[in-house]
Amino acid sequence: PSELIKQISGYYRTQRHLLAHVDGPCMIHRDFRPGNIIVNEGKLQGIIDWAGGRSGFAEQDFCSMEHRKWPPRLADRESLLEGYASIRPVPDYSGIMPLIRLGRALAVIGFTVNNGTWDNKNARIYRFNRKFLDTFTFGSSKH
Repeated sequence: PSELIKQISGYYRTQRHLLAHVDGPCMIHRDFRPGNIIVNEGKLQGIIDWAGGRSGFAEQDFCSMEHRKWPPRLADRESLLEGYASIRPVPDYSGIMPLIRLGRALAVIGFTVNNGTWDNKNARIYRFNRKFLDTFTFGSSKH
């Protein structure tokens, strides 16, 4: 809807300054989730499925965790953060996460609509991201 697009554009204009302070550039995975991390006895053993990996800024790597609202197993999240910290510092991503999540939701919606899969094979992920946009608080920096 055009009103939603106006709200998104306005939010982006007021928040894009946050991008000047990100921790990057670096190689990012972009899909940290329980299915892509290998944990044994509470310790991170490895990360698989780097198909979506690319250059970016470190805060983007935590969007999957925040956007999908981990747990289900809090121990997996903690293991991932501990393992990440063993390689490089975990950035303070809380301030920029709403902007990153907004971008992720728009990208997913655009992909599903462009491919005509928003109401069939990708309907669940489309609805999740559309609900995120519909409930996003554009006047606030807290989400």
